Amino acid sequence: MKYITIFLFLALTVVFSCDNTNREFPVNVTGKPGEILVIIEENIWNREPGEELRQSLTSFQPALQQEEPMFKLFNISPSSFGDFFRSNRNIIYVKPCESTDSASVQYKNDVWAKPQSYVEITSPDIQQLVRIIHNNKNKILDFFIVTERKRLQDTYKTFREKEIIQKLSSHHISLVIPKGYQLEADSTDFVRISSETPAINQSFLIYEYNYSDTNVFTNEHLLAKRDSFLRSHIPGTVPGSWMTTEHNFSIVTNKLNLNNRGVYEIRGLWKVQNDFMNGPFISLTTVDKKRNKVITVEGYVYAPKSDKLEYIRQMEAILYTLQVTD
Repeated sequence: MKYITIFLFLALTVVFSCDNTNREFPVNVTGKPGEILVIIEENIWNREPGEELRQSLTSFQPALQQEEPMFKLFNISPSSFGDFFRSNRNIIYVKPCESTDSASVQYKNDVWAKPQSYVEITSPDIQQLVRIIHNNKNKILDFFIVTERKRLQDTYKTFREKEIIQKLSSHHISLVIPKGYQLEADSTDFVRISSETPAINQSFLIYEYNYSDTNVFTNEHLLAKRDSFLRSHIPGTVPGSWMTTEHNFSIVTNKLNLNNRGVYEIRGLWKVQNDFMNGPFISLTTVDKKRNKVITVEGYVYAPKSDKLEYIRQMEAILYTLQVTD
């Protein structure tokens, strides 16, 4: 009996020291979008493991005018991690744990709050900790990007602009448009939807044209089409000005499988020709094979006095709900 008692004590010590998550009914998350709380010992945070996390999670968002980190990190020691911090929306807990044989990374949701994203990294020593963070840092980054996007999408689905969504069905597409947007233009091949305040403009453009062959999926062709539609439909406020692509800025492209559909993504900057307005955009292009049409749906941001990252993430969350309908 004595040995059994000792064994149980040791087992419980391991459980509470290496896995002390709380599964009680979660409260609502706190903290701002794009923030991650990192629970880690200071001497580890200031060494290679902390550097690996910072290098990945604070890398700059591509295709913005200024350098903006993907996430803002705040670190505290495990001894300071009390109830006040448990409701943070994004948490990384780095746990050195000698009782384990190998390092591991676990991805969890809604551990202490909802909707919460939680990554737990456990390792018996510093060397393995550095290695496992290095090997998984892109996956960790993607985990938080996707979960931040899903939070937005869940909110938008709850507060939809149903009238606009219904009108988009005549263009054979579905987008989850949240409350606050207005339908500014709606023609056979072009739609503009905007949310505008004195300081910020977030707009969606939808345009389509006949599909010829797969050669349309090149930057040169897609941006030429983009510039043509923008010049025709988005004039500037100054006479002789119009919206176009900033071709002196690097374009970032990506091929996605989005909602079981192949999509070509372009990120870059727009500008107003013969004026000084500019900002970031993100566009998605796909083919409606039933109608033999190329469809582009894009969002752009104008916020001259603000950082742009969270605004472009909001638009990305909406764009990523894209579906082509019958």
